[in-house]
Amino acid sequence: MHWLALYYSQTGQTRRALEEIATPLVEAGHTLDWRAIEPVEPYPFPWPQRRFWGVAGECHRGEGCAIRPLELPATFDAVLFGAQPWFLAPSPPVMGFLNSPGAERLRGRPVYPVITCRAAWRRSYQIVRAALLAHGAILPARLILKDRAPTPLNIITTVYHLWWGGDLHDQTLGRPLPPFGISPRGWRRARRFGLLLATREPAGGRAGSTVVPHKG
Repeated sequence: MHWLALYYSQTGQTRRALEEIATPLVEAGHTLDWRAIEPVEPYPFPWPQRRFWGVAGECHRGEGCAIRPLELPATFDAVLFGAQPWFLAPSPPVMGFLNSPGAERLRGRPVYPVITCRAAWRRSYQIVRAALLAHGAILPARLILKDRAPTPLNIITTVYHLWWGGDLHDQTLGRPLPPFGISPRGWRRARRFGLLLATREPAGGRAGSTVVPHKG
C-alpha cells in the first residue's frame, strides 16, 4: 500500500510522530511519499514574543496562510495527515492547505489525522475533521499525542521552548520541571498506531524500504 505522509511541523514533533507511525508500516511492506506543508513566509522559531501573541488572531480567523505550491504524488492509497493546534485552532499552514484546491486530492481516500499538542485539542481537531470531510476524505481513525506533563508545568516548558528554542528541563534551574513535549510513552503509542495500520490496511508495497526523515 502506498501512503502519503502530509504534514506541517515547526518544532519537529509532528514530523517525528509520523516517522514513528511509518516505521512499522515500512517494515510490513508499505511505501510512503513524504510532503511537508511550507508557508510562503515561514513562521519564526524561536518566536519573538510580540509575533507569538500576534498570530492568535490569524489562527482564529481560520483562513490559513499562503503556502508554497505542493506537488502531491500522482497516486496514493491512504494519508497520514500531521497537524497541530495553535491557540486552540489549527495552525495557519494546516488551514492554508485545507483551504487550498490541493485538499481535493484527498477525496475518497482514507485519511488518518495525527495531532500533536500540549493539552487542548478538541476544538482544533473538529475544525480539521470538518474540513477533511468537506473535501470528501474518509476518516477511519485518528491519533492524538499530548504532552502528558501536568498543567501548568507544561505551559512553562512549552512557552520556554517556543520563545527560546530549548528545553527548560536541561537547564540547572529547570531540572525539577518535566522535559518539553511528547514523552517516550507517546512515541511508543505512535509506533503501536503504525502497527495497527499495518494490520488494518493491506500492504502491497515494497518490503525493505527505509523511512527517511524529512525537514518540516
